[in-house]
Amino acid sequence: EEDEESETAKKITALTSICMTDEDSYDEGDVTYEELADSYKEPCLKSEEVCREIERQKKDQYSDTGRTAKAEKDHSSVTDRKV
Repeated sequence: EEDEESETAKKITALTSICMTDEDSYDEGDVTYEELADSYKEPCLKSEEVCREIERQKKDQYSDTGRTAKAEKDHSSVTDRKV
């Protein structure tokens, strides 16, 4: 029975040692949530910028493809009339 109590005491000590508050565990090297959020702002903005650029390029590509297809259609209708 003493062994069981001793084992229980060890587990309780281990659990209570793990459950520290944020203030208790704060270290000078730790990063706050605000600092972490701030560090992500620039990469997020850059990512948004890249996404907008990719979408713009896709639109340009599709409009160029549409113009090319229309030009080919117009050209073939002109050449069909000549024959």
